Amino acid sequence: MGRKKTGLDQRILKEADALFYRQGYVNTGIQQIVQNAATNKPGLYNYFEGKEGLARQYLERRNEQVLNDIIEAGDQANSVSDFFARWMHFTRDLARNPAEYNGCPVANFALQTPAEETAMQSFIHEMGQKWQTRLIAYIRKEMSIGRLERKLPAASLARRMLLAHQGAITMWKITGKLDYFDEAVELFRNSLAQQD
Repeated sequence: MGRKKTGLDQRILKEADALFYRQGYVNTGIQQIVQNAATNKPGLYNYFEGKEGLARQYLERRNEQVLNDIIEAGDQANSVSDFFARWMHFTRDLARNPAEYNGCPVANFALQTPAEETAMQSFIHEMGQKWQTRLIAYIRKEMSIGRLERKLPAASLARRMLLAHQGAITMWKITGKLDYFDEAVELFRNSLAQQD
């Protein structure tokens, strides 16, 4: 909104971010956010359009982190297979500390948001589309420089990456076993090998 920044807005965002990630959107209330941020509801509404406005900013911030992780893995990789392995190893390293890592924040948020909240669902879908767009751009770049054959469309490979990545996180959350991250790397490598 048009308010002068006092630091309160960042404190509110920080507390909302931590609570949404740890407890989920549905289980986090405005009262808990303002209490943790040492303010009150009018203080929150000076900067944000309620819980949904905070949730949108939370998703944008967390999505930016995911995109940065994707970009960093891509910049360091010497092949698409290496890229995916780096991304999965980074995620596996996060998962080694379940007290801090609660899985993919955007996927968690999507699973906790009722289908009838269509505006929020649309916003979440935009976040997922950004991941896919970034992955497609990376894969196309690899194809254009000859490090990956063009046997499968870039969009298909991007979907396979996302499916393997999110599937590994989900199975880790269900079982507590880190092996799923390594298995996802192997599954993706096998899908690339099938292209040859």
